[in-house]
Amino acid sequence: MKNKIVIIILLVLAFLIVISAVGYTYNLSFIGKIVSEETRKKMDLKDAMRHFPDNINEYTLVTDNPGMIEVKNVCHNIEDNPILKNTGRTGEACMRTYVAEYVILTGTTTNLSSGTTTRDSVRINLTKFTLANDLLHLLVDESSKNKKIEEGSMFQVAPFATGWKPISSKFDLIVAQEGSAILGPTVKTYSFASTTDITKEPIQYFLQKYPAK
Repeated sequence: MKNKIVIIILLVLAFLIVISAVGYTYNLSFIGKIVSEETRKKMDLKDAMRHFPDNINEYTLVTDNPGMIEVKNVCHNIEDNPILKNTGRTGEACMRTYVAEYVILTGTTTNLSSGTTTRDSVRINLTKFTLANDLLHLLVDESSKNKKIEEGSMFQVAPFATGWKPISSKFDLIVAQEGSAILGPTVKTYSFASTTDITKEPIQYFLQKYPAK
């Protein structure tokens, strides 16, 4: 009889432990939902920053102006895209892009009245597809078919932008944009160049770090 009572007590304790563990897990999950958005943003930004060196020869990473290193999480409706709607798929296709600005410190133009400085710059976009990856790869392949440049695996995204699909699985698409960065104490604007020079040092750095397929 005593043995049966001991067994019953042990079973009850075991049950209570399981219930407590489930409750604890639920609480952690609930707390996680509350802080996940802000935590994710901080983690994304921290991850973004580690991919961009402070200097690439004469070019310097801009970090002292608002929004110069950005994390963009973007989704688009598949059926809204003229290429993807023919697949018959619906829903969203999503991507996360890390964007950073490199400026060359020589040859700058300063506007004394506004306190802004204009510098030649290269903007680097590192993109990872996060939802409907196969469709986004299809979109890039179809869009770049007739836009290949001399390097073969690289393609012209726009007159001021060059892109490539890297071998590394870390990112699915890299785009380099050229232009002029207008920087000030509380302002950041950007004007695109009319052509792209893929020999510029930031482009060559990321092309060597993440070679094109």
